[in-house]
Amino acid sequence: LLCDSWYRQDTVKAKEYLTKGKLLAAGNAYLNSIYFYFLANLSYVNSIPTAEYYYMQGDSALQNFNTPRANAYKAKIWHNYGVMQQLKDDNKKFADILLNKSIPYAQLSGDSVYLGKCFFDLGLTFKNMGQKDKVEEYCNTAIKILTNAKAPYDQLVAVYIMAAENYCLLSKLPQAKVMLDTAKSILQLFPQSRYNADYYASESMYYNIKELYPQALESVNKGVELANSLNLSYNAN
Repeated sequence: LLCDSWYRQDTVKAKEYLTKGKLLAAGNAYLNSIYFYFLANLSYVNSIPTAEYYYMQGDSALQNFNTPRANAYKAKIWHNYGVMQQLKDDNKKFADILLNKSIPYAQLSGDSVYLGKCFFDLGLTFKNMGQKDKVEEYCNTAIKILTNAKAPYDQLVAVYIMAAENYCLLSKLPQAKVMLDTAKSILQLFPQSRYNADYYASESMYYNIKELYPQALESVNKGVELANSLNLSYNAN
């Protein structure tokens, strides 16, 4: 776990923790199996093919275990492997992996928050492929799961914002407004969240489609102001 916390910040320290963990896991088949997951995460920084190899090694080793925790790792292994396919511009393959690997394993794990994340990512993948009806379907599924799981606010807000933008593209403006209003009500508790900038971008998109240009410009200005205060780049729709 320490390795996973450090691999994006300090690969040397992450590798040190992983090596120590491997020594402590000697003789434990389960821990040696999930070792490949952490090794893949660490390898990803320098080599996607190497990371892909270790993810598959981890999945193979974990087939000997059918506990909720083991299935949670299988879900993460396949999700991360799928992300690497997406980086190769293969959104279709990532969607297939989510549907047939990550989501079934997440269901077996009992981790509803991660399951909701997988459905969100599935919606995002279909957004990249321009399949708006699928985006609507999987956003609604993600919202239901994440709401019931009392997921962290940022995960819920991200889905509501994507759903709002998708409804705008579908010309379903009443539904878009519901999504925006729900996101806004959540974000009122987090005024310095970066997701407020995303919200304003989506709100400006909504107003532009309604041809309410002064309101759209006001939303853009709010987004720019917030993004500048948080040192974020800002891209209004």
